[in-house]
Amino acid sequence: MKFHQFPLLTLIFLSCLAACGNTATGKAGVTKVGTILDPEIDEASGIQASALNPGAWFLHNDDGKPRVFVVSEKGARLGHFDIRKASNRDWEDITSVPSDDGPLLVLADFGDNAARHKRVHLYFVQEPEPDKSGHYSGNLPI
Repeated sequence: MKFHQFPLLTLIFLSCLAACGNTATGKAGVTKVGTILDPEIDEASGIQASALNPGAWFLHNDDGKPRVFVVSEKGARLGHFDIRKASNRDWEDITSVPSDDGPLLVLADFGDNAARHKRVHLYFVQEPEPDKSGHYSGNLPI
């Protein structure tokens, strides 16, 4: 996703939030709960709530290292983990799917603005748990 597309993603995300719930006044709306200020997250391109740890959110950059960042609902960084044997040509999204062994995160490397690529990649990794201090780290196999 290029920078000019980010406002549209933000608008869609905020519209979904507004439609999903009510504020304390009983009217649908949006409440800012935090800000992501981490300079390493410079082109966030997907976000997924943790299925195992409420308040933790997984996100990634559009390209660069095959890295998933974890932030709190306030935007504070809770760590990151890398995906072994993966590449991040143009990751566009992340989601979670159930499996017999617990939730899997699915990272979609299918961005192709110039329609040059013959293949897309989906990387499936087990959703990690944080350490005892609530920090995420490590390298996960695909």
